[in-house]
Amino acid sequence: GVSGGDLSRRAPVTTEDEVGVLAEAFNDMVAKLESSQSELEGINRTLEERVEERTAALMESEDKLQQIKKMEAVGRLAGGVAHDFNNLLGVITGTVDLLLMEKKEAGEDAPGLRDVKKSAAESDSAVAASWLSGAGRSSNPSPSARTSSCRIRWECWTGSSENTSRFRPFWTPR
Repeated sequence: GVSGGDLSRRAPVTTEDEVGVLAEAFNDMVAKLESSQSELEGINRTLEERVEERTAALMESEDKLQQIKKMEAVGRLAGGVAHDFNNLLGVITGTVDLLLMEKKEAGEDAPGLRDVKKSAAESDSAVAASWLSGAGRSSNPSPSARTSSCRIRWECWTGSSENTSRFRPFWTPR
């Protein structure tokens, strides 16, 4: 019956007395319950659809966040590699600068060393430009900034800013 949730049943209206009026009122109540139940089922479906849509949007956002985290990790790795590479280039450039100063003081020409210095400077500029363009910035590193950096490295290495012409490498450049 109706008490068990079966709203398809109606009370027969056979008279127009109090029993008939009660039967009509009962049938109206059952119709309103049926309408309310149908409305609730529609609201429930709508809510389920919204939950599914928002769950899908949340999963998509989480996927994007994971991609961003991966890209950030790759960027940090690339930045670390670029930094290490530039450190090596700084050592090369600093050493070549020292050797060029010695050659100049000795009155010797060193075209090979100038080529090495030029290649190191070009590599340094390329790495800096590539790394900074990936970070959304632009750069044009100056040779004087690299020379200053090499001089500072020399001072840190030797503990002195004295004339570097006393530096004697243990190898001979070709």
